[in-house]
Amino acid sequence: MTIDREVLVAGVELAGKCSDPRGLKPILADIILEVAEDGRCRAAGTDLEVMAVSVFAAEKVSKPGRVCVSPERLGATLKAMREETVKLEVVSSSLVVTDATSRIRLLATEADDFPDLAAAPAEATACLPMAVLGGMISASAYAVSCESQRYAMNGCLLSLKNELHKDTITMEATDGRRVARAKRPLETPVGEAVSGIVAPRALKFAQSLEGENVHVTFNDRFVTFSTPSGLVRATLIEGRFPPIDEVLPESQPSSLVVGTEEFLRAVKAAAVVTAQDGTSDSSAVTLSLQADGPLTVTAESPEEGDARIEFEGKFTGEPLTILFFPPYLIQAVEHLGVDEATLGFTDKTRLCSMEAGGNLSALMPVCSQ
Repeated sequence: MTIDREVLVAGVELAGKCSDPRGLKPILADIILEVAEDGRCRAAGTDLEVMAVSVFAAEKVSKPGRVCVSPERLGATLKAMREETVKLEVVSSSLVVTDATSRIRLLATEADDFPDLAAAPAEATACLPMAVLGGMISASAYAVSCESQRYAMNGCLLSLKNELHKDTITMEATDGRRVARAKRPLETPVGEAVSGIVAPRALKFAQSLEGENVHVTFNDRFVTFSTPSGLVRATLIEGRFPPIDEVLPESQPSSLVVGTEEFLRAVKAAAVVTAQDGTSDSSAVTLSLQADGPLTVTAESPEEGDARIEFEGKFTGEPLTILFFPPYLIQAVEHLGVDEATLGFTDKTRLCSMEAGGNLSALMPVCSQ
């Protein structure tokens, strides 16, 4: 086939993200290239947990076929070519790549042993703008657990629901100390309500798909994100996701309204002198909040120094002094994605929550030792 070099590079890069060079099956270190007689092409890679498929078109096809090849070597070959258009040809057990001035032969393998690319049967489907999906991932995936022995917490719970006659898509994550949720309305009907736990890396790959809208398709084993340019299919993580609604407060008597930019500046400034062990009071920043006095964030560490930063805001409720680990507080506020945030408090030992624009963040304070 003859194809635009940059188009093929983009397809190989997406598929190569999911290849598995250290896998038990050597075929998983490769990607598969498929070319149809009508010029439609696919490049796919998988580690058996996540599959990425890029769809693109060749300029000319002499003979349809498919072959498996190393994505690293093919990508490097294409980038080394000078011409905008390249030609690919399977010769015996090799893939030959040529342009007007170069010819590079890569060893290839038969495609028969590559995992099936057939579409998974759909039980429920939703369609939403790609920008909306990307915003939901950014607003929730940061709270996924990286260390939990509870495997279900190592992913985001993705749900399609019909609530009060409104179809919604929701993404939730928690590591046991913080919670993140992003909920958006859907214009297309969901049908059956479904949910599944999706690995963060699959969501990251889904964000790299090109297209104005993305279709999200569920069945009992897989979730698939697809656009005209390709798809990402992920095996759902098994397990029971923690019931987040049971830990979220129904109401909170105290609240703090702040401009996020100034508030984050104050927290980051105080965090400079915090300890890095992540376990002691000296690793935390302290918010001192009162309705009729200054609002401050302070920090003190025997090894680093101390800081006291005032910030503008409006606090309602009884005076409160509460501690947080700076990275968690910063992420919770940043990922709301708003210029002004409202933080809700119950007391110095219970969950602090904040919600705006369909995004919710909540985190546990540090209990003073």
